[in-house]
Amino acid sequence: MSEKLLVINCAALSPRALEKLRRLSSFMDGFLSKAETVFLKPVFPAVTMPVQASFLTGKYPDEHGCVSNSRLDRRTLKHDCWEQSALLLDAKPFWHSKRFEGKKVSTICWQFSFYNGADFVVTPAPIHARDGSTISALYTEPEELGEILVGEFGEFPLKNYWGPFAGPEATDWIMRATSYIMLDYSPDVMLTYFPYLDCVFQQHGLEDAAADEALKRFGKFLEKTIHFGLRKGYQVMLVSEYGITPVDNAVMINRRLRELGFLKVRTPRGYEMLDPWRSTAWALVDHQVAHVFVNDRNRLNEVAKALRETDGIADVINRRRQPNFRVKHPNAGELIAVAEPRFWFSYHYWLDPALMPPFARTVDIHSKLGYDPLELFFNKNTMSIETANHTLVRGSHGRLPEDPLDGGVLITTAPVLKKTESESVGAVKVPEIISRIVV
Repeated sequence: MSEKLLVINCAALSPRALEKLRRLSSFMDGFLSKAETVFLKPVFPAVTMPVQASFLTGKYPDEHGCVSNSRLDRRTLKHDCWEQSALLLDAKPFWHSKRFEGKKVSTICWQFSFYNGADFVVTPAPIHARDGSTISALYTEPEELGEILVGEFGEFPLKNYWGPFAGPEATDWIMRATSYIMLDYSPDVMLTYFPYLDCVFQQHGLEDAAADEALKRFGKFLEKTIHFGLRKGYQVMLVSEYGITPVDNAVMINRRLRELGFLKVRTPRGYEMLDPWRSTAWALVDHQVAHVFVNDRNRLNEVAKALRETDGIADVINRRRQPNFRVKHPNAGELIAVAEPRFWFSYHYWLDPALMPPFARTVDIHSKLGYDPLELFFNKNTMSIETANHTLVRGSHGRLPEDPLDGGVLITTAPVLKKTESESVGAVKVPEIISRIVV
């Protein structure tokens, strides 16, 4: 078609949430009546970074290597979370292929924004000061783009982007930056990311009144951005990586491993810290999926059996079965645990609250053994997480959806979907569908 394309990644906008949005927004109801809408099948695990990596590369996690929002370096036994370098991927983003030669691409707030080779890049790159504070900053390509956007719209509202203070301010800033780049730079592919719904749905669930209010605001963001894109001659595509499903409680997988003697800790200055070297097995959690790293392969079956017998765990996927899920890769755990519906995985491993590590009560995505949704209930008065009540969390994701209404969605104004794609498409098909419009 050789048209320009605006792609809005709408975090947590499942087909079920889209039905509610359509009832709450007359604009979206009209827009959807003219566009093609299909279910989008996430890759496993259905969490942000692996699915976005598949959107970008057209590959499965066993090919691009991103199997989690966290990653373990097996040489240092240190883990990191939400690392943004595109150089970590074993496959390149789609715009590096020959068919996109001469096409200009812009990415705003997508994962793997660092060093991704796009013509225009905007993503948060916070500076961590010595006193523990965080300074909002941007990584942009070209470098002067950051100064231009800050001059136009103010500093990026980092605290409202994700976590306990997540709010509409960050998505509003991203929306304005998206329109600015389309107006001034006119990229052929404009990839942008609207995160607002995700934390609301995790904290309140999809049926709460707070979810309706968030959807109304979200509909306004979409209305403004879609209107602007269409006026500038862009086709429009909406995608989402996953849907949020209801949860009631957590599986304390690391605490279970510790009770069984597999997980070991050290206690510097009275704080219990994981000792990954002395541990037989421990888990890096990621919503409803947990990668379990087993140091003693002779005890692998013993660990797997213990986890299968743990309440709240639906499946334990060993190396032999990981190819069935397209997730067998050196970055994956020797075992991958999957929670039962309505459960999620907590990283907590201490048995005595008096010995919990200092980062447990803080918002700290780098020190914890994976994602901690209790950060969403951070007490703004005490500046601390005062609760260990895991039942507060109302929504999660990561399991492959049993109902397509709880998966992702793909919506396009361009009539490019094939007959075989009339009901659903896989996440790995996104680059190909983009190419049908742009190339």
